[in-house]
Amino acid sequence: MKKMILPQRTGVAAIALLAAFAVVAPAVTASAAESGANTESSTAVLPRPKYTVASYTKYLEKRAKKDASARAVLKHFKKLSSAKKKKFVYYIQDTKTQKAFVGNASKKGKKKFSTVAAYNKDVTFLTKAATDVEPHSIRDVTWNEKATFDHRQKIFGIEVMKLSLWVNYKASRGDVAKTVNAGAGVKNFNAAVSIDNKQPQHWVSRKKAGYEGKARVEVVWEGNIAYKGSSVRLDKRQSMTAYWDGGWKGSLKNI
Repeated sequence: MKKMILPQRTGVAAIALLAAFAVVAPAVTASAAESGANTESSTAVLPRPKYTVASYTKYLEKRAKKDASARAVLKHFKKLSSAKKKKFVYYIQDTKTQKAFVGNASKKGKKKFSTVAAYNKDVTFLTKAATDVEPHSIRDVTWNEKATFDHRQKIFGIEVMKLSLWVNYKASRGDVAKTVNAGAGVKNFNAAVSIDNKQPQHWVSRKKAGYEGKARVEVVWEGNIAYKGSSVRLDKRQSMTAYWDGGWKGSLKNI
């Protein structure tokens, strides 16, 4: 009868396989750690931000030579503690923080309004609106009004960005007759974000003929938040509806 030699060979092969695994396993573990793999025992390696405290300070110093607003931002930034400066520079480059910069409000019949929303204890978003009504008498058939809508972002109380939208329109008692013109503007001291606007669109909106007209205006802000070697789209739509009596409603949304 033939001898059973298969188990012996299997045992030798198994030992050889275990030995080979023992050599390879440490190398695989080391490679995973070096690559920053997201494991419980390792810390993920994040892309290095484009701006540091030093480079952002230089950015402000360059703008401050020709811009009084930049000089004010630089002055307040230099007064921050070292820890707050580092957090400030982190926030201007953080996609979540910049996408959270939105808001909406509505105050029909109220000509001036402002509100503050806290993103966290360091970052706040301010919404402001105002309607300027041209002085007129009860005999006037139409008069001029201008509605303005602002969204502002502040970090440690320092205004980093302001997006403004406005519309001029002709109003009469109980109606908006027509929109005349509109505009938009931006103040941006966030070095990591580039943002510009398309031409604002304005028109009179009414449910149907004979119903109260409302002045409508909106603008699309095309933005990018930049990282070293890459960027993320940061587009927003700012819109406003203005009423004949000076009331308004508006919003800033991501698109």
